[in-house]
Amino acid sequence: MKTAIRATVLATSVTALSACGVIHPEVVDQGAMNYQAAQSAPDQGTAFQRSLHQGYADFGRWEFQQADFRDTKYFTDRTRVSANGQTVQPVALSERALASPYQAELVNGRARLIQVVSNGDTIARVPGPAGAAQVYFDCWAEQAEEGHQPEHIAYCKNGFDTRRWAK
Repeated sequence: MKTAIRATVLATSVTALSACGVIHPEVVDQGAMNYQAAQSAPDQGTAFQRSLHQGYADFGRWEFQQADFRDTKYFTDRTRVSANGQTVQPVALSERALASPYQAELVNGRARLIQVVSNGDTIARVPGPAGAAQVYFDCWAEQAEEGHQPEHIAYCKNGFDTRRWAK
């Protein structure tokens, strides 16, 4: 019963927001709501890719719960690619319209992350933490682009900073 009510409320909200031009239905239709299928996809990759798969799936669900369908789709696409055992690079900062207070820290963080994810020995030694660091970095960049939820920005940045991926 609760599922039916939630689905009705979601459908009504999407329709209303689409009519107002707040969200674009094609973003929802192009797989944003399929994050659950991507999350449960069988892993075909390395331990690092499995870590990315789970982490991106978690953030896809988080964005879906916030009705951010564009970023649900973004994280869902990354979930699918990593589940398929394909390479997923950390987000290129040029893909995000970042406010200046965040740019320098994100540039520095991405440079550190690239050193880790391009080092096969590190990925083999600490695949879970390295994958989590990449996922949190992508979350940090996404939240910094939005710029209106400082607690979310801090959560993602802290997740990135506290991963023990450089052992």
